[in-house]
Amino acid sequence: MTPGELAELKSFLSGYFHQDWEMEASDPDEVVSQFLRSKPGLNHTGQIVGQIDRYLGSKEDDAAIERCLLDELGCYYLPSVEGTSARNWLRHVAVLLSKK
Repeated sequence: MTPGELAELKSFLSGYFHQDWEMEASDPDEVVSQFLRSKPGLNHTGQIVGQIDRYLGSKEDDAAIERCLLDELGCYYLPSVEGTSARNWLRHVAVLLSKK
C-alpha cells in the first residue's frame, strides 16, 4: 500500500498514539475515546476504519503488523505488551470507531 492510501490512519495513530500517549490516557481505549470526543466527522472515522481493513488485508503476519505500527504508521502503542495481537487490536479500534 502507498503512504497516501493510509493517510487518515497514519494521522490518527501518530497523532493520538504518540510517544507520550500514556501521559494523556489511562489505556488505549481512552485514547480512542479522546479522538471521538474531538467530534471527527462520520466520513473521517469511516475512512480510518476502511484503511484499517485494507491495511490488515495487506499483511499476513501479526509480528509484521506490530512492527509496522511504529515504522509505517507512527504508532507508539505495542499491543503485544498487553497480550493482544496487533491485528486484533486494530480490529478492536475499528469497532470502537464504528460505534460513533
